[in-house]
Amino acid sequence: MAGRHGRSMAVLLTAGLEVLVASSALAAPGDVVWVATSDQGGERDRFAGSALSPDGSRFLVAGTSGGRSSADFRTIAYDALTGTEVWEAIYDRGDHDHAVAIAVAADGSALYVTGASLGVDSGADYATVAYETATGSQLWEAVYQSRRADVPSCIAVTPDGSTVLVTGDSESRRSSADWVTVAYDATTGARLWKRSYKTPRVDRPQGCSATADGSALVVTGFTYNVISPRGVPDVVTISYSVATGGELWRDRYDGRNGWDEGTDVAVGPDGVFVSGITNVGNNPDPLLLAYAPTGAMQWRRRFPSGGSWEYGTNLAVAPDGDSIYLTGEGGTMPTVAYDASSGATRWARRVGQTLGWAEGEAIAIAPDSMTVYVAGWWFGEGDDGALTFALNALTGETVWQDLSHSGSAWSVVAPPSGTTVLVSGDTYDDSLDYQTVAYEA
Repeated sequence: MAGRHGRSMAVLLTAGLEVLVASSALAAPGDVVWVATSDQGGERDRFAGSALSPDGSRFLVAGTSGGRSSADFRTIAYDALTGTEVWEAIYDRGDHDHAVAIAVAADGSALYVTGASLGVDSGADYATVAYETATGSQLWEAVYQSRRADVPSCIAVTPDGSTVLVTGDSESRRSSADWVTVAYDATTGARLWKRSYKTPRVDRPQGCSATADGSALVVTGFTYNVISPRGVPDVVTISYSVATGGELWRDRYDGRNGWDEGTDVAVGPDGVFVSGITNVGNNPDPLLLAYAPTGAMQWRRRFPSGGSWEYGTNLAVAPDGDSIYLTGEGGTMPTVAYDASSGATRWARRVGQTLGWAEGEAIAIAPDSMTVYVAGWWFGEGDDGALTFALNALTGETVWQDLSHSGSAWSVVAPPSGTTVLVSGDTYDDSLDYQTVAYEA
């Protein structure tokens, strides 16, 4: 494994965890600091999500461990400076428990993992588990079940730490799907409210975020357009009151009766941003929508794909709120910087254009707003693996890059110290595991 990254490393082994720590001498941006892999001796571990404690001390990774006959949530806490495992927690409600997403409280005291758990009579249910961040002790579990298949897609915690919000889709009796959002008391796990968004066809949420003041949860996804003769989906974005679950505003975006989806939500100091896909003509393009806190659309931008299939997957707002950055899929890893107030394009790059094929799956901004980190995966000429790019936030030029030869990256986090960047995803060496690589920022 040391040869994969071409760095000088020492190997530390702990129970069930392999950690590689880089030599600190002459460390340069892009050098590997440590690598942590969830290795259970042949068990399949699939990555679900990651989160960093606000003080930057704990890096938290959630995933699913097991095979076809049995699977459980597996959550691991690492020392963010060294990659050493601090604790591990398993959630086993039944034969099939599949983690989907993770979030951490703003004060760092608790973390929350949600996923799909197969019930005895109810099919798949939302299962949400709270842990103490310091020790991994389980604080509570909450299960939402209907008589249908309920699969969560997103989790958020309000900045004051009072409410945990989970959204996902619920298969209806008419073989369609509705989206269902559930709010829990963050201390006890008691359900506070449940709200559904229903149309006669398929409705699916794909991203969510709580607003900075904690008053609202914004959810985006898609609903099939019953007016269009082709029955293609539109972007739907809904803002819910955290206190009551009441709908504050809703917007439906239809780009000329083409295929439109909302994929991610980011909240800035002055508004809400939604990434997605819009199909104008024969090829989909990355889409970015900007809303005022009241739900009024401020601007919308489409990044022309140039004849190929491209769409926006993830976005991030700079800490200073001045810029917003979008990355996406489609083979070239399109990445675009916009002025957050006007929507003007500051720079645009197809970051992975020379790699054969590359997909952007996650994006983060350095604490000083000067570097953009994009992670994903690539393949070409008989090789493939995870990738990470560090880009100059002002120009889009590459500062450094790392291409591995295994797996794929699905998450990137820039700690508040600004000294490292943490990239997580799946790796396929002897078995399927999830892995985190810490780089010098």
